[in-house]
Amino acid sequence: MINNKLYRYLLLFNILILATHPVRSQQQESHYDPEKKYRLGYELFLKEKYSAARETFKEFLGNSKVTAVNDIINAEYYSALSGAELFHPDAENELVQFTEKYPESLKAKIAYFHAGKILYKQKNISKLFDILKN
Repeated sequence: MINNKLYRYLLLFNILILATHPVRSQQQESHYDPEKKYRLGYELFLKEKYSAARETFKEFLGNSKVTAVNDIINAEYYSALSGAELFHPDAENELVQFTEKYPESLKAKIAYFHAGKILYKQKNISKLFDILKN
């Protein structure tokens, strides 16, 4: 009789422990693959889903496993350009910072153009001339 009660309490205790234990699923390898994150961001950018592309590129750039320098440069460029397409207030600064950080990049001149477009729309001609002087 005592063994039967003890057995029931242990069984109930084990069921409660297992039921309340958090269930964790295994993360897919693609979740950690930075190259796939970059490609996803680029696909989103091409589909003109700029907000999602910007977030994906930020996640890509925040990953410490990223080693491809060209992908880093492109991700920073597309992230800044996505901000420009979304009319973010910091988009012009991001584009100018990109050109200062990577002046040898082929995308630097295009980034200057987009920064100038933003300043022209804001009618901030004096700042536009300052950028052109540099």
